Amino acid sequence: MTKKRILFVGEASFLNTGFSTYYRELLPRLAATGKYEIAELGCYARQDHPEIEKFIGGRWKFYGVMPMSEEENRAFHQPSPVPRARGQNTNQFGEYKFNQVCADFKPDIVVDIRDWWMLEFQERSIFRDWFKWIVMPTVDAEPQAEEWIKTYENANIVLSYSDFGIDVLSRQTAKILGKPKMKIFPKPMRPGVDIKTFKPVAKKEAKSHFNISQDISVIGTVMRNQSRKLYPDLIDAFARMKNKYKDDPKVNKAVLMLHTSWPDNAYSYDYPRHIYRLDSYEWIENHRKGIRGDILQTMFCWSCRQSSVTFAINLHNRTVDGGRIKLPCPYCGKEDASPPNTSVGFDRQELATTYNAMDLYIQCSICEGDGMPIQEAKACGTPTLVVDYTAMREKGIKPNYQHLKNDQNYSCHIGGDIINVDRYYYEPETSCKRALPDVEDLADKMYKMITDDLKLSKMSTDARKCVEMNYNWDELYKQWEFVFDNVKVIDRETTWNSEIENVPSIEMPEIPQNLSDDQFVDWLYIHVLKYPMVDVSAKPMWLSHLKQGVSREALLSQFISIGNQQIDVSKARHKIRQAVDGKLVAQENKHNLEII
Repeated sequence: MTKKRILFVGEASFLNTGFSTYYRELLPRLAATGKYEIAELGCYARQDHPEIEKFIGGRWKFYGVMPMSEEENRAFHQPSPVPRARGQNTNQFGEYKFNQVCADFKPDIVVDIRDWWMLEFQERSIFRDWFKWIVMPTVDAEPQAEEWIKTYENANIVLSYSDFGIDVLSRQTAKILGKPKMKIFPKPMRPGVDIKTFKPVAKKEAKSHFNISQDISVIGTVMRNQSRKLYPDLIDAFARMKNKYKDDPKVNKAVLMLHTSWPDNAYSYDYPRHIYRLDSYEWIENHRKGIRGDILQTMFCWSCRQSSVTFAINLHNRTVDGGRIKLPCPYCGKEDASPPNTSVGFDRQELATTYNAMDLYIQCSICEGDGMPIQEAKACGTPTLVVDYTAMREKGIKPNYQHLKNDQNYSCHIGGDIINVDRYYYEPETSCKRALPDVEDLADKMYKMITDDLKLSKMSTDARKCVEMNYNWDELYKQWEFVFDNVKVIDRETTWNSEIENVPSIEMPEIPQNLSDDQFVDWLYIHVLKYPMVDVSAKPMWLSHLKQGVSREALLSQFISIGNQQIDVSKARHKIRQAVDGKLVAQENKHNLEII
């Protein structure tokens, strides 16, 4: 039996992003089954990235999105001309290479697990009718934009990261004869955890790695420094706890450890400045003198490759050199230690040590499509506090969603607790509802958790149990197998294996005489569009046009226009297929495609 060809599109599987982490765990497991031919169109990586050989090692084909030539570079930086893309550079998400990669790899199935604006170009592809399209959008708020819903309704299968996603999509999709238009898979494809790497170790051992005393409670987080990750709110809550419960010795010793980057992007927080203000200005809310000595920053040395921590305040007002702040490394002494970022930073084992050094993990953000660090922390036996919204909610409390009504064994929430929402607001960029956490509630729950050893110990055990039951990659990937094995693919003889031929445009034919309206519409389908049969669902519409006085000549012109549009798409497909086939011969199938 011919293997199904599956093209995964997303952020390169060997990078340090959430989307990358998902593919890094999923693709090797699928490749190991030997059941599929797999290819990856990887964003933010060049075709010559060293990890292609080191990590992928020929287990699947890889196509890099980042430009390799001046010609590709010019194409890469062109904004999208499509109105719904709003002038965004969708080429960074893979658009300018997508059709060429399809013509080369000839996929039966295309998969994308990102946000709508990162994947919508695939719906516009001239090859869209030649593959089954599976999308797993990051449903991180409600309501979803109407144009997003329409795109998802045009996918063959829609998957979800979370139960929240299933709930939102199920409620928002159109209903046809009582059935949802969107084809939603009924179980969430939760991002799993490598439970052999992310596992509990002795707190003393993990803390000593960062030179932190065993009697110090570590509250921590692992989040990109993005606008939706509320670093100032988290720091405010920590300072408020310190002030409100200042007489408690455990609170006085507690530290906040941030595993993130500064600087990061145009919309990231200058949290070192925020720490400086809280420490320096008596008039500022949550002011606490000495807070600068209670907030730690993880660091990674680019020279000796060692991980360490420093005080986050040390990043304040430092010169940015080559996109990063450089501080002296405590191991090699070179001024080459920086906050980790998505490209350079902790490996998975070091990240596991970081989670193990924490007594409590906190996800303080306005929304999450999943929030993978939450289950990574739980896998290490670290209890979590998460905002009561989106995919975070189900990791701290059992949600009351319709599709979970009869699920008596739900356990994704154990080992965690929720932070109450202070208020919701509508984000101007997306018109989606976002949640602002209650800083007072967060401060109180931090205190209650780190000062209750018995509760913390039980939550630690439950946290690990939660992951073993719900987030084990060795079990989760089998759901993907089930989906792929049950997709009925399109016959390649009618698509990728069909002959490449130039189809002439439709000329204006002479209308036969003595045809009834019914016969005339049949003639338009069979002899003008060259369809094998009449579209009986659309035929009544054309008949009604004729009855309303539309001339046969006008209707013929409209059919010719429709036919030529389809022919134009066919010509474009054939042109790319011919060009790609020619380049493959010249390049000996190296899969380093140029712009066509």
